[in-house]
Amino acid sequence: MIINISQIEKDEKERLEIYCHTIDNRITEIVRFVKSRQGQLTGIIEGSQYEIPISDVFYIEGVDNKVFIYCEKQVYETRQKLYELED
Repeated sequence: MIINISQIEKDEKERLEIYCHTIDNRITEIVRFVKSRQGQLTGIIEGSQYEIPISDVFYIEGVDNKVFIYCEKQVYETRQKLYELED
C-alpha cells in the first residue's frame, strides 16, 4: 500500500481519497476511523445513509441487536455496535 500526504493551502478543503481494488474490512475500518475523528456518525433511514454531526445526537441506544441514534426530529439506525461508538 502506498500512502501519499500532501499539505494544502488553508483555504482549500481537506479531503481523503482511497484507491482500492475491493472494499474489504481493512478499507471499511479506515473509513470508520476517519469518520469517527470528524465528529460525525453515519445513520441510515430506509436504506439511505446520512452524516449526523455528534452535536445533533440526543442519545444512542441498542434494541434487539440494532443500534439507533436519536436526534431532535429523526431516529437513525447505525451498523456500528454500541461499544464501537463508545470508543
